[in-house]
Amino acid sequence: MQPSAHVESWELLRLSAVFLALLALKFLLVSIVIAFNVQFIHSSFLDIVSDSWDSHYFVWIAEHGYPAGDFWQNPLTNYYAYMPVYPIMINLLSYLTRDARISAFMLSNMFYYFTLVAFYFVVRLNRAANRAVFATFLFGLFPLFATYGFFSYSDSVYLLFAIASWYFFAKQDYAKAGIIAAIASATRVLGVLLTLIYLMLIIYGRWRGRVTLSKNMLVLASPVIVLAVISLYFFSLSGNPFAIVDTESKGWGVTLGGPLNILRLIQLDVFTYPPFFALSMARFFYLSFFLIGSIIVRKINRQFTLYSLCFMLFVISLSGTSVYSEPRYALAAWPVFLLYSNVKDRETAILVAVGSIILTAQSVGWHLTTFWT
Repeated sequence: MQPSAHVESWELLRLSAVFLALLALKFLLVSIVIAFNVQFIHSSFLDIVSDSWDSHYFVWIAEHGYPAGDFWQNPLTNYYAYMPVYPIMINLLSYLTRDARISAFMLSNMFYYFTLVAFYFVVRLNRAANRAVFATFLFGLFPLFATYGFFSYSDSVYLLFAIASWYFFAKQDYAKAGIIAAIASATRVLGVLLTLIYLMLIIYGRWRGRVTLSKNMLVLASPVIVLAVISLYFFSLSGNPFAIVDTESKGWGVTLGGPLNILRLIQLDVFTYPPFFALSMARFFYLSFFLIGSIIVRKINRQFTLYSLCFMLFVISLSGTSVYSEPRYALAAWPVFLLYSNVKDRETAILVAVGSIILTAQSVGWHLTTFWT
């Protein structure tokens, strides 16, 4: 079966089987990690998956809303760093589940599946069905996506909207691409970069004579408009129109440096939590994977290289506590995973799958026991 924008129903059934296998594997890995850590002996499963690190913020916002009060005096201003789409979804689903932690966990894993489906649709534009489902399986196994598509984080929610937006952009359905990109930017603030990326691709396509300008392209500016609306809302609560940016610097010392920050890639003492060297090496490995992959993916589609490098340049330009989260932020450069569709021989496939499972177990363990991404 050749590359196609049309996906058969049997392909979706096969994807569902892939998702169930991945979900069972992740439950097994998390259970093993929990079993070997005495510190969790008195913790409930929901506390573990929905009340640690960023998960706590999403659940708190869903239950209480964003805090009001003078930005510089309010000790809760860290909550402005978390965009509203995921907490709103948690809040709505909680009318059924009666527990925000359950809702957060369910949504993260539901969107993990939806993201796999969206990714599969994009791969099918470039590859046949068999290679597409295989690439999707390996994408689902990627340690950081497997980990943070399991715990109550917004990464899988953002990735669904970002990938779906690209799918419609590639089909030149700019209105849908813009609306979905706006939802992505209201899920993760870095989604606003989609407007810049689409603009550059339209200019390039126009120059090459491949793109015809239309009024629907104006909708691609939606992420910027949505970010402005959210900023005004935070301003009404905190008195600070730049609360989203200032929260990062006030709470975590995060600033935007420059591309020369790439030199920090080889810095092996950035972590202040043990195991220091192992965490730094993992950061080096993952960022190198995304940077190199962003260049190589041009063999599939040059647009993917521009898309991925834009996000990677933003990620490596950050300074401060954000260095801990850079590998997870790099998931925004998702086109890199289309390279999995180039894996043809069984031996390489097995090696990648086994390596991913081992690294996923490690990633889960670090998430639960130290400050890892």
